[in-house]
Amino acid sequence: MNPARVIGHDFADRYTVTAAIGSGGMGAVYRAHDRRLDRAVALKTCPDHPPDLAARFRREAQTLAGLDHPNLITVFDLGHDADLGLLWMAQPLINGLSLADALRTSGPLPPARAAHIGRAVLDGLDCAHRAGLVHRDVKPGNIMLHRGADGAERVTLIDFGVARPVDDPDPLTASGLVMGTPAYMAPEQIRQGVVAPSIDLYALGATLFAAVAGHPPFRAPTTLEVARQHLEADVPPLPQSVPRGLADAITRALRKDPGVRPDAAELRALLSPAAPLPPTQQLSATEPAHVSGELVSEPAPPRRASVGLAFVAGVATAVAISVMIWPSAPHRAPNPPAPPAVAVPEEPTPLERFDRALADCDCPTADALAGDVALDTRRARALVRRCHLAQGACRQEADGRP
Repeated sequence: MNPARVIGHDFADRYTVTAAIGSGGMGAVYRAHDRRLDRAVALKTCPDHPPDLAARFRREAQTLAGLDHPNLITVFDLGHDADLGLLWMAQPLINGLSLADALRTSGPLPPARAAHIGRAVLDGLDCAHRAGLVHRDVKPGNIMLHRGADGAERVTLIDFGVARPVDDPDPLTASGLVMGTPAYMAPEQIRQGVVAPSIDLYALGATLFAAVAGHPPFRAPTTLEVARQHLEADVPPLPQSVPRGLADAITRALRKDPGVRPDAAELRALLSPAAPLPPTQQLSATEPAHVSGELVSEPAPPRRASVGLAFVAGVATAVAISVMIWPSAPHRAPNPPAPPAVAVPEEPTPLERFDRALADCDCPTADALAGDVALDTRRARALVRRCHLAQGACRQEADGRP
């Protein structure tokens, strides 16, 4: 929807929209004034159709309303504007930046600060897990850094848009689509679509790797190769400056087998502070950032998109991954150094061509290839339909994608 139609609009005769923060193929976030309480809020919106996205939006608001923790984002209000055909939720407007921002503007964090952020996120996840919820998309772009009234750094985990109750099948992903961000997805999440606390702890390990190394543990030109590395490759070495406790926490959290991955209590012990937290002068608070997760004022690498991935694991197992990511606000910074070049086969297979077409949101090509790839036809067609639905977001950046 054109932001001009929304700016100046009153939602529920209470929230007056004053500015756009960011927008993409699936919705937008605006700065608004809460006239009743005389405060600035973030108003996150989503079209009231198609029904599956509207259901996911309502579920996110209900999820957040049931959680109460200083390291988790909250929601003030939820409603539907029939005139504009938009669902909306009111959330805090925080002056801060995402962990992704911090890494792209200042590079890797000091280990003590990374451990502090890890402990805060872990505490928030523990609260969600005790409530029976799994986040499913822990990553630097969903961790907000900001200052409290005392000037100390605060950490807030955001974006519960794809959160699910433990072992609860998701009707939006039941056809084989697994929600998440490939650079931070656990092997069991990629292979089987598992919804369990273990996948959040793996993602936290990958996030902390990025915090101290400046990039995710596994990088490649395609999501197919990133997924393969999560399933098969050893964890790359960490910088020598990372102390043993933090390094152990990261490498153990990234174990392939969830059965031997540490639980939250073990990880917190490994992340215990070995030195005082350094000053937070790296934190800039000049621009407000929406903290609901999908839209934040963060610079990003060249692509952010809805990505469909068909990955063949073992001999005959096919897994499809669809990543629905809300785009960032239009704020840019220099891109990180490009990873080393990787050789690409001169004649890609139909499966690789299908994956690339989905990654590029080239829906017509994906549609033409759907009958040729190593997937059952219904699953391939579902990926193509999802590609069409999210095609408007394809020119945005994909967090974690090299």
